[in-house]
Amino acid sequence: MQKSEDALNATAIALNKRLKDARTVLVEAQAALETLYQEHGAHDAALDATAWASLRTAEDPAELQSAYQALLTWQQQLTASQGHNDNWQQANRAEEDAHGALADVETQIQQARSQEDVNRELLARLLAEAQTYVNTLNGDVPCPLCAQPVEAAELQADIARQLADLRSMLELLARKKTIERTSQMAKDALQKSEGVLLSKLRSIAQALAEQSFPGASTCTVKFDVSQYADLLRPADVSAPAVQQAVMVCQLLPALMAEAAQQAERLHNRIQIGSTVRRQLQRVQENELIVLDNTDLADRMDRALDLIRTERRAYTQAILDGITAEVNRLYRLIHPAEDIGLDRFKLDDNKKASLDQYAVFCGKTGILPQAYFSESHLDTFGFCLWLALAKRADAADTVLVLDDVFTSVDMPHFRRITDLLGEEAAYFQQLIIATHNRNWHELYKQEGVNAQLIKLEEWDFQNGVRAFSEKILTDALAATLQAVPFDRQAVGSQAGILLEAVLDELTLIFGCSLKRKYGNSYELGDLLGGTHKLLQKAVVTRYATLPNGQFQVPHTQAPPVAIKPLHDAVEALKFIRNEVGCHFNRKGNDYPNADVRAFGEATLALVRAIVCPRCGRLPRKEKGAVRVCACPNLKTEFLPVDNP
Repeated sequence: MQKSEDALNATAIALNKRLKDARTVLVEAQAALETLYQEHGAHDAALDATAWASLRTAEDPAELQSAYQALLTWQQQLTASQGHNDNWQQANRAEEDAHGALADVETQIQQARSQEDVNRELLARLLAEAQTYVNTLNGDVPCPLCAQPVEAAELQADIARQLADLRSMLELLARKKTIERTSQMAKDALQKSEGVLLSKLRSIAQALAEQSFPGASTCTVKFDVSQYADLLRPADVSAPAVQQAVMVCQLLPALMAEAAQQAERLHNRIQIGSTVRRQLQRVQENELIVLDNTDLADRMDRALDLIRTERRAYTQAILDGITAEVNRLYRLIHPAEDIGLDRFKLDDNKKASLDQYAVFCGKTGILPQAYFSESHLDTFGFCLWLALAKRADAADTVLVLDDVFTSVDMPHFRRITDLLGEEAAYFQQLIIATHNRNWHELYKQEGVNAQLIKLEEWDFQNGVRAFSEKILTDALAATLQAVPFDRQAVGSQAGILLEAVLDELTLIFGCSLKRKYGNSYELGDLLGGTHKLLQKAVVTRYATLPNGQFQVPHTQAPPVAIKPLHDAVEALKFIRNEVGCHFNRKGNDYPNADVRAFGEATLALVRAIVCPRCGRLPRKEKGAVRVCACPNLKTEFLPVDNP
């Protein structure tokens, strides 16, 4: 039941946590939607935040993203066209510069040629060759043509002047060739640039004319188609077409600005839509969780309350049901004491918590911790534990007690021992672990059905050493059968067994003994105190088979008179001191037969009085007899009181 309740409680806790988390997220998402609505949709008073969010999320994100990408592409196209225009302008300026430079050099050449004849170039070459020759002459030399004397220095200076004039013409001619090449390259570049410009700007012009570019519906840039007829004509590369392309370029900055604004607005729209969609999804998901789980959590809480109520009622009924049994057991340990159990009560606010209320001197509802001694509290808890164990499947239960009594005195130990002897019959097995030697000795004296295991000192080499130990009657019987015969052991064990049994009889029947300090009575004292009782005692028990089982149908065996058994012990009681306990030479005069007879008489007397089933002396009064601790088919002892 507890496991089922714990499982249901864990499920209820998890469900309530999920419900709480969902409500928290729902409030957060609704607040976020309201903020978005106030910032971007409050102008539409006909809608609330959720309705506005539903309307916004109805837009196809893929379509918006496609439109945004188209705007970005349009922006790139406009930017590229602006670059193509810049390239064309630069190429045009370069071509104009080259054309101007060529015109200038041609003018200079024309001016130079108007003063020279057409053979000036040949003359320049001849003069250059002559200069080379004259530079090899020194002083007056004959002219190679007319053989007249020529002043070499004057001739060299004249040739130098002629060559300088001719060299400027050569430089102009070389410069012209260079400028012609540059001009041709500029024309080629301009032609190529014009082709690219016309191609790109014609596409833009067509998009403007057809209003097919992204954002055309909201574009404020004016485009008069009639002014761009040549440009709009395919493959037209005329000057008017180029001029119209340049006119389109003048519209590019405005078109680029509007495209950028539209792209930014659309990007913001996409981002806001994504945020709204995410928050709306959180609202819807958590609304569904709250809707689906509120009733379930309520029903689960009610089921858990019902199970707890039933479990507490069931447990309380068990506790109420064992109250009488706890008090019965408690009175057996504490007879004639006006204390006991009043009731048990489960604590409604704590798990696995039990409140105990006791009866103390006629007052009920008393907290035992405030008035009971440690011994009374220990035995109180023991009785509760035993009653609960007995209520369960006792026949299959093994009871284990591990030094549970450290605060009780010897009389209470005796009562607890008697109680356990009676209650052990209800359980499969009773195991007692104790350091209390007195308790150990009690079972050694009377534990017929007990198996004694003694643990000796342990060490690292041998570990814990366990030894079986016999109860007194079994130990004496084994010593009587041992070979060789140990007369001292027989005398000693028989004396100790007699003293233990007779001492217990004096307590049960209130036999008269001469008071001694420390209640240290010897065998003679105990035999004298129980003489009248055992002379008249008769023991009756049910007939058994050789295997110890009762005959069926159950019939009582003939009564056993204790007097002859007592007389046999009385006659040989001196063996205990002379042979079993003290060193003296007189003890050696008694034969083994007398020692054996004393041991056997002792064993016969004890076995006649003690119940062979429970190992207890008949203590409890039942009518005119005293009976043992067996639950049924009890051993009976007469008389009930000491004569």
